[in-house]
Amino acid sequence: AFLVVPSNIFTGEHVKQLEKYIATETEMQAFLNLPPTLFKNEKARKSILILQKKKSGETKPVEVLLANIPDFKNPSQFQGFMTELNQWMDTNRPKK
Repeated sequence: AFLVVPSNIFTGEHVKQLEKYIATETEMQAFLNLPPTLFKNEKARKSILILQKKKSGETKPVEVLLANIPDFKNPSQFQGFMTELNQWMDTNRPKK
């Protein structure tokens, strides 16, 4: 599942319930912060949370990808991010 969520989703009073659900029902693949320039203020900032339903026989990722997506207006930084993302995917793609 690809979910667009508030960037501060892992703070606040219900964070323990959320963490428990994610740990028991899913494998967290990635948490990607969208560029702050896309939003009017920090409170409105969103992130992409990538979850995969737990399946027996599949390996979980070696590491969860935590990243800040650079501003789309900066092609060299964005290209670097895409290169790192592709490397992470090659290393962490679930194996059946």
